[in-house]
Amino acid sequence: MCVIVLGAGILIGGLNFLRSSGKSYVLPVAFGYAEDDTIQIHIGIPQHVLRDDPPRENARGAPLWRKWYEEHFRLFDESEKPVTLRKLGASPLLIDAPGDVQFALCADLGKGAQYTCHFFPFRGEPGRYEYSFTAPSEAQEGSCVFVFAGNEAS
Repeated sequence: MCVIVLGAGILIGGLNFLRSSGKSYVLPVAFGYAEDDTIQIHIGIPQHVLRDDPPRENARGAPLWRKWYEEHFRLFDESEKPVTLRKLGASPLLIDAPGDVQFALCADLGKGAQYTCHFFPFRGEPGRYEYSFTAPSEAQEGSCVFVFAGNEAS
């Protein structure tokens, strides 16, 4: 298990929590299903993220999931082109992930390419957390953790 810190200065004593004081978010991430030039990223969405800002519903009470994740997560390649995210009901890559993962967001990435993930915890409020990373060139055992914490980017 690895820890990836987003934002400024946070010290993690363990991965037994999903939310610390303030507005810190820990989201499990896994890379797998590598093909010739691509690899998938799976970002686990824990219950607390949904509870903090739940999806809106249509007239029949069904959650508007696509709208929810488009409002909360954006992924860009190194040329700032948006990368399409899609919702998975579950991810076999996140089996060992800490916390109560409700579903996963998935995207196809170029192996070894640079990406930036933006997370907006609350709709309609300022505050964006971001992290830049390089997609691995091979599938990885287990999951990593992105910690969206510290100072917010605007």
